[in-house]
Amino acid sequence: MTNNRRLLWKEKRAALEEQGLRRRPFRTRLTPRIDYFRLVTMSFKGFAYMTGLIIPGRQNARRLTANTYHHFFPDLPAAFEGFSIAHLTDLHLDDRPDMVAPLVELLRNNPVDCAVFTGDFASITPQCQEQQNHLKTMMHEICEAITAPQGIYGVLGNHDSHRLVDILADLPLEFLINETKLLEKKGQTIQLLGTDDVHYFFDQMALDSLESCQHHFTVGLIHSPELAVAAQEKGMDLYLCGHTHGGQICLPGGIGVIKRIRHCRDYYKGEWNHLGMKGHTSEGIGTSGVHVRFNTSAEVAIHILHRGEA
Repeated sequence: MTNNRRLLWKEKRAALEEQGLRRRPFRTRLTPRIDYFRLVTMSFKGFAYMTGLIIPGRQNARRLTANTYHHFFPDLPAAFEGFSIAHLTDLHLDDRPDMVAPLVELLRNNPVDCAVFTGDFASITPQCQEQQNHLKTMMHEICEAITAPQGIYGVLGNHDSHRLVDILADLPLEFLINETKLLEKKGQTIQLLGTDDVHYFFDQMALDSLESCQHHFTVGLIHSPELAVAAQEKGMDLYLCGHTHGGQICLPGGIGVIKRIRHCRDYYKGEWNHLGMKGHTSEGIGTSGVHVRFNTSAEVAIHILHRGEA
């Protein structure tokens, strides 16, 4: 992204944040920014305490696993056969600092070629210097635990302020905000494409960035699955996202009660395929509202790219 485009994005994003407004995907009308999922989960908190479910729910939320997913593409450049991507999302570190230690241990035991974050680093981007330093310290520990010779990249979520890009500027983490990054191996390339959050902060700049999918094998980093239709139409190959926490509080069988998305609601968790474009919505690492999980699991998703048919 050129300096002028980054400045334009920053001005538009800051204006929405300051006014407490949101723009839903494919809508021009602005509405008040209210996190209904957080309100519902906070209401569930009292019920969990009264019934004793709070204890197993918290235990479930602390379990973190590395789940491996294999994806096959006929047009994957041959040099990228077996290329591995660690996908981390929805850390909510201000609410869940207890997840840092197990996450660091897991990452040290799972070296990859590349690592990506798809937003919601914190539930509330810190204002004061002390809080900012605490967030930076936690993120530094996490990034230091990652072995990823092709780099670490990230995009913003709906809980992240535009200021987070500057707050985390000293870390080995490159933000992709409606922009792309070419990864090279043996003279061949694939493209990472990251957009700003489209759940609360949808903007035409995110759609415009998808045009480059026509020219490269592209892995998309987008906070929520709500841009899947447009991404497929432009030729994206693999769409990585989070935002939904896999439902966080689900019925038996992992059926989500609250999906937190207006578009592409069938893609709220796990692997999916939209007209040939492969996608994965991670269940994420942290929690929102109440720190419990039922019939979902915190995960770091390890994606392995293969050339050929499944």
